[in-house]
Amino acid sequence: MPEGAATRRCRLMLGLMVLLALLLRLWRVGARPLTSDELWNLHVIGRGWGDMLRLAATDTFPPLSYAVLKLWTGLAGTSDAALRLPAVAAGVAAVPVMFLLGATLVSRGVGWLAAGLFALSGFWLVQAQDARLYSLTTLCCLVSWWAYARWRWEGRRPIDLGVWWVATALGVYSHYLVWPLWLGQNLSLWPERRRLPRGWWYAQAGLAAAYVPWLLLLAHPASRAAGYFADRPASSLLFALRKMVAALFAFDFGLGSRAVPAHLLAGLVVLALLAAMLVRERGAAVPPRLRACLWAVLPVVLAVLAGGVARQVPFERYLAAPAGGLAVIMLAGALGALRSRRARGALMAATLGLNLVSALVVSRVSAWDVDFRPAFALLASRVEPGDGLMLDPPSAVLQVERHLSAESAAMLSRPSPETFGHEDQYRRFAEGLLARGGRIWLLSAPCLEATKSWLGLDERLRAEFTLVEHHQAGEVSLDLFRTPADSRAQ
Repeated sequence: MPEGAATRRCRLMLGLMVLLALLLRLWRVGARPLTSDELWNLHVIGRGWGDMLRLAATDTFPPLSYAVLKLWTGLAGTSDAALRLPAVAAGVAAVPVMFLLGATLVSRGVGWLAAGLFALSGFWLVQAQDARLYSLTTLCCLVSWWAYARWRWEGRRPIDLGVWWVATALGVYSHYLVWPLWLGQNLSLWPERRRLPRGWWYAQAGLAAAYVPWLLLLAHPASRAAGYFADRPASSLLFALRKMVAALFAFDFGLGSRAVPAHLLAGLVVLALLAAMLVRERGAAVPPRLRACLWAVLPVVLAVLAGGVARQVPFERYLAAPAGGLAVIMLAGALGALRSRRARGALMAATLGLNLVSALVVSRVSAWDVDFRPAFALLASRVEPGDGLMLDPPSAVLQVERHLSAESAAMLSRPSPETFGHEDQYRRFAEGLLARGGRIWLLSAPCLEATKSWLGLDERLRAEFTLVEHHQAGEVSLDLFRTPADSRAQ
């Protein structure tokens, strides 16, 4: 085929892939209610720029995602769909970058397959519909890997180094785990450090200098890390390893944080068949470029694993941006390495089919969060003036204005969203209201297998106050508490 025709065919295929990814990510983008994390972002961007940055400094994210959302919602509004469109845009833009990365690290064929897996995956679809903007971090990391590979192995051109610097700088301003990625890339270059051009070292110094303003804000005494994980129990190493393996499987086969058994079993069968074929064919060596990048991602894996042992961090989210793209390319490379054309075609079709099923079906039942709307509907029928409302997680209190009528919301006192991650303030709110003879409604939802709720507030309140009513609305528990004295008087 003439070179011009091949180029046109390549662009057409990539365009169709991007279009398919866009349609999947726009499908029902506003149907699922905002999660507690997304609501927290909505709360932060509702402040002025100065307050927004100071509040972001208490969170587990640097400020880039907040800045993007603030600028965007100033134009498009804050509806559920509008809030998620920047994530959709980043998720779609990552598809051609995945092709470029796969082609640079292995081959063009592997790049096509990796981009197809990525475009069809239910896991990456859910990420691209999350206003927390994990997909922006993923895009930054994929561009960083691609530019790093081109600079390192294809001529060390200044333009590639410049693209790497911009992508990595945006990455470290979008998520703290991009710093271990940067560390791994530098460690991978350590054996040839004496031959590296000065431009590389200037770029590293410039990256550190660009981060100084944010470090100064983080150093402010009022800033501290907040989040859901302060009171979670420590995990075993086996638990953390199992969660990490599940996360890597999710990147390739499209599972969300809650696996669907039939889909999981089908994915395991495909993986077992692929492993058996590779063993029978004596396997295939991992291409040297991809192998170097896998070693470079080791600091990220160790950091997430350590966090998973100390506290039950969400492995899928934290590993996705720096390591998820490489996992997809590894699977694509293993499928492409099969010498049997029939087996290769069958397993490729099965894997792509599983990802498409996950995008159309599985992702709808394995989303990151729970639906509080049925609980609010039940609460509205039972609330009385002077009642208090606590949500576990605390940031979900912002759903009151979106899903509870104005009349019902006016009856409820509730803590400020700033109590997110500050259990002492949250606890004082409950104790103060109960001491005045009020009632507390606690809406709590499950988080991980080992924890009933985010903060365990249900257990604390049950131990110290009287449980008057208990209701279940979907996955959300509604518990009504009074003080013991008021309970006896009733």
